[in-house]
Amino acid sequence: MCIRDRCEAHNGLHITEERVYIEHNENNELLITDLDNFAMPFIRYYNGDQAEFASEDCICGRKSQVIKRILGRTCDYLICKNGQSLHWAYFWHLMFDTEIALKRNFLKFQIIQKSKDILFFRYVGDQLFKSDEEILLKMIREKMGDVKIEFIKEDDIECSTSGKYRPVINELII
Repeated sequence: MCIRDRCEAHNGLHITEERVYIEHNENNELLITDLDNFAMPFIRYYNGDQAEFASEDCICGRKSQVIKRILGRTCDYLICKNGQSLHWAYFWHLMFDTEIALKRNFLKFQIIQKSKDILFFRYVGDQLFKSDEEILLKMIREKMGDVKIEFIKEDDIECSTSGKYRPVINELII
């Protein structure tokens, strides 16, 4: 299914509307109707993706809808105590900007959110020092509020049933 085509003016991604119809709700979550698949039609299929649409016509002259920015998947977010969402990439940057991932030879990490108050921080690598945990606690709490975080050293972090590695599992929205 071809739903987008890169704009020649580099203004976003054009939706190939003769092949797919895309709607979005107030949270920018996509609902997709595939117009080409006659054997197994997808009608208003919610796939968990989020995108921001351009409100004005594209400068290249094409009249199709334009995806201005892909926001990610809804499952890639954690919910902060104040109700705001925090994308998993925050943790990626946190691990590498503080150099904790490099110093502790991280191969993988995964954040599991059980509730707005409880996170499990799983990692594969060398044991975190207490000072590493304190840095992570401080920076995560600055974004998410006063959450309890349990650090768990693992031998491996399994992939999901789809075969994909998931850096965030938000059990509030599963």
